[in-house]
Amino acid sequence: MTLSKKFLYSLGIPSVFVPGLILASLLGWDYGKDLSRLALSGGLYQNETIFPKSSQVNRVVDGDTLELTSGQTVRLIGLQSPERGQLYYSEASKALEGLVSGRTVRLEYEPTDALDKYGRLVAYVYADGGMVNVQMLRAGWGNFIRYPHYRKFKYEDLLKEAEASAQLQNLGLWKTP
Repeated sequence: MTLSKKFLYSLGIPSVFVPGLILASLLGWDYGKDLSRLALSGGLYQNETIFPKSSQVNRVVDGDTLELTSGQTVRLIGLQSPERGQLYYSEASKALEGLVSGRTVRLEYEPTDALDKYGRLVAYVYADGGMVNVQMLRAGWGNFIRYPHYRKFKYEDLLKEAEASAQLQNLGLWKTP
């Protein structure tokens, strides 16, 4: 298992973590054995402090981002909603609020790339049994997006179908003037 420098920086821990690793290896820590054991147990994503499986939503940041009560920020994978100042920004944000505000949500991550370049968790979010990412796309409150460096998403076809459905029905962003 290889931890990338970018990933470590996104966690904000290299200044303590890297020297700690060096000291531990000098004192006899067998990092290869321990990292192999971590991989066998499901990997880093099993750490629920960093990658919670469920949490209560503290607030909605915008139409594709929310904040958990832990303070962690979650970006809905596969969804790009309007940014502040763009048409339908308020509607998309309110739609996400209606789906998740004050609720406990379940989070599911892709096997790789569970953090974006801003250090936000990138996840599928489930509330009341439904995938919020799909619900937002199906209602027309965003475009499907796949980041260039990501491989195909686990639910990519489902997300694309949800966007296509909103387009066909002229919902949200797809309303005809």
